[in-house]
Amino acid sequence: MLSSLDTIHISAVLEDCIDQLAILGHIMPPSLEGKQDAAQIVDDELGQILRDQRDLESRYEVLVNQRDDPNSNNRGLLKVQDLQAHSVAKSLRENTNALNRSFKQNPLTNDSLSKIQADRKFLQDVMEETLEEIVTRKSFDSLVRAVNKEKEKKAGLQQTILKEEESRKLVKTLQRQLLEVKKEKESEIQVRVSCTQKRCQQGENSLKEDLETLHYKIDEEARVNSEIETYLRQHHQTDRHRQTDTDRQTQTDRHRQTDTDRQTQTDRHRQTDTDRQTQTDRHRQTDTDRQTQTDRHRQTDTDRQTQTDRHRQTDNLYISTIILEEKVEYWMDKYDRDVEQKQHELDVLKASKANDLAKLQELTQKYSEYEKVVIEDRVAKEQARRKAEQELEELKSAVKIQSWWRGTMVRKQLGPYSKKKKKKGKKGKKSGKKGGKKKKK
Repeated sequence: MLSSLDTIHISAVLEDCIDQLAILGHIMPPSLEGKQDAAQIVDDELGQILRDQRDLESRYEVLVNQRDDPNSNNRGLLKVQDLQAHSVAKSLRENTNALNRSFKQNPLTNDSLSKIQADRKFLQDVMEETLEEIVTRKSFDSLVRAVNKEKEKKAGLQQTILKEEESRKLVKTLQRQLLEVKKEKESEIQVRVSCTQKRCQQGENSLKEDLETLHYKIDEEARVNSEIETYLRQHHQTDRHRQTDTDRQTQTDRHRQTDTDRQTQTDRHRQTDTDRQTQTDRHRQTDTDRQTQTDRHRQTDTDRQTQTDRHRQTDNLYISTIILEEKVEYWMDKYDRDVEQKQHELDVLKASKANDLAKLQELTQKYSEYEKVVIEDRVAKEQARRKAEQELEELKSAVKIQSWWRGTMVRKQLGPYSKKKKKKGKKGKKSGKKGGKKKKK
């Protein structure tokens, strides 16, 4: 709680501040934004500043040349010239700073002026509320609350800025992760395709090796069969030659026996014994012939069995060759189908990627268009709001100025609020009226 004296002092100071802020709000320069000749006004102001700058520079150069003139020996004049040079240099620096501020700040926008007006309005409202609280309650809690509220707003704004920065970083991180995932998927698809191609190539090479091994085995079997046939033919020819020699020897023995029979016809008894011996030899020869024929039959059966086995082996090898060729064709067809399938999948992925990129571009374009529309709408609403606030502020300021002026007239007894003179007698009234009439005339 404040004392009555402190309340009066603080109230007077706050009222003075409020009046100064209200007057400051009405004497601030208006913005040039939206005016038709705004560019010309800005060019004229900058041209005037540049002309003043050139004039100051020329004056400074003249004063420096006069001060450095060796013919001038008057000390009083030199001091005056030094003072003038210092003042001109100071003006030149101030003009240069003003020129730099003019170049840095765009005078066609009312952002800085609106910021100043908003701060002034906020300070004026806080002071008015504080003044009312000091007058009524003799405290200034509203001022403390306003300061704390502004601190909270500033902290909230800082938090919002930090969150926005974190969100931007998160978006960039997600975009990088998305690109990495896309690259990984593309590399994985390429690796799968290359692995499939390698597997198919390895399968094809292994089938080719198996086919070459099979051809080599078939050639080896054919060579062995030809060698066996050659050996059997040679053996059969040797047996035939042996049989032919045996037959020839038998015929020779028969001729000899015939000669012996002729020679021994005279001696029949001896011939009889000789005939018996010859018959015995013939029986033995017959048995030998029968045994030879049996061996021939056996050899023929063996040859037939061998040929049957060869045919079976040839048929088995032919069937194996056909099966391997079918397997080779199957694996080649499977390789072609797998390659076509993977190529189709790759084409589908490329097409989906192109569609996604097109959709992303379209959505980006729509977003930019919508953002432009939203910004234009916000700008229009902000301009309407500022215009309404400005009109309201002008109205309040006009009312305050009128109130202040009326109060001033009342306090200083000006105009209709001046003190009236006391009325005198009737004669005075009549004379006053007559004199008034004469004046009017």
